[in-house]
Amino acid sequence: MRKQILAAIFLGVLCGCHEPPAERFTNVQAPGPKRATLADYKTLTESPDFILNSTWSEYPIDVDKFQKAWIEDTSKVPLDGQRTIDLLEAACYADVMCDPVEYHLRTATLNYIKQNMQSADVTNAVKWVADSYESSLPLDDSNEESRHDSDALVRAMNLRMAEYATLLKTSADSSKSRRLP
Repeated sequence: MRKQILAAIFLGVLCGCHEPPAERFTNVQAPGPKRATLADYKTLTESPDFILNSTWSEYPIDVDKFQKAWIEDTSKVPLDGQRTIDLLEAACYADVMCDPVEYHLRTATLNYIKQNMQSADVTNAVKWVADSYESSLPLDDSNEESRHDSDALVRAMNLRMAEYATLLKTSADSSKSRRLP
């Protein structure tokens, strides 16, 4: 089973797989806007499987319909810096683990955040991800094989989150009508 997880992680990192409760997060000091204080961002400390399972069952399979419904529901709660990171991490985890909802969720998440890049909170969170993000998913040190698997997951999350932030920062400067992959 662990070899399958490791293979999925590496496959997800290499090819991109093209197609929460508060106690699940940990505090990370993050550079905030050019103010005297720093924003505290929290990152996942457990897999967001509960989010992914409910997402797949709640939304249409068609990509465009999924995106429209997901963005409509997600928009009901204001998007701030912390929520930006939460959404990116859930999409990233799905992407890295090649979850069935990965393409739909990644596309919807990136497009939703792109639509909100005019917000200073969102822009600062994306910048923080690009400059400082480090996954807080636990490293299992019970045995060598599981330690290697969770280390691979953390490295994959770090790489993919940086890719998302770069894509968002680049797309913020381009046409608003262009959709992200």
